[in-house]
Amino acid sequence: MLERFKAFLHRPDHLTAQARKLSKELPEFKEDWKINFGGITISGQSATGKTYLAEVIATIYRIPEARNIKIGQIIRKLMGKEDATDFIERGPDIDSQVDRLSQDLVEKASLESPFLLEARRGGEIANKYRDSQKPPVITVLLTVDEENRNKRLKGKRPELSVDEINANESNRAKKDLERWRSIDLNFIGDPYDPKHFDLKIDTSNKSQEEVFRELHGFLLDRDLVESKNPDLEGKQPSPREPDNEEGSFPRSGTVFDTNPQPPAAA
Repeated sequence: MLERFKAFLHRPDHLTAQARKLSKELPEFKEDWKINFGGITISGQSATGKTYLAEVIATIYRIPEARNIKIGQIIRKLMGKEDATDFIERGPDIDSQVDRLSQDLVEKASLESPFLLEARRGGEIANKYRDSQKPPVITVLLTVDEENRNKRLKGKRPELSVDEINANESNRAKKDLERWRSIDLNFIGDPYDPKHFDLKIDTSNKSQEEVFRELHGFLLDRDLVESKNPDLEGKQPSPREPDNEEGSFPRSGTVFDTNPQPPAAA
């Protein structure tokens, strides 16, 4: 099914340049990585940093352009729209097409040709196939607090007030839910529920490098990526396990604290 959309796949020039610049400054870029997963989905609402993270992952892990899928980009091309605010009112038929593409990628995941999928429903859709997934598809949720979200969106649309930004995001979320419910009788109602995800990262006060390192550490800890250089393997920073239940993900049973706090003084 991906063949139908190949003409729509291109890496955004400004993000590609930024991501490649960052990637080449990281020691991980000099590594040759063995990938032990079939794919990664990146989900989250507006201004969480999905596209940037996808570009860094694609550059570091050498995922080719034809397997680096951005659902928002495909929707824009299908509609002939470039501004996200222009396609909020789209009909459900387009969502049906891109959801089938997401399902097809997950069902056909392979170690020989891993994919990268940036999609709001990506984690939820992948989770439906969890029991039959071999090799695994890793689901990542990015979040951001309202203050930082508004600051990032204001940077893209300086002509909008904070009230207008909030109204736009509220309207988009409402329209998204209406469309998803109309095309999927099994839609559970919250594609951002942490139970669908292997890893949740709050990007509010993190740099792009910190976000990537959090994901990279998660993959290293679980042998989902392996360095082919024995001199450097295992030397990358890894996040610690928490002492409480915060950050737990019922979907996989993994407990992973993305914002570890220092222990309280005795």
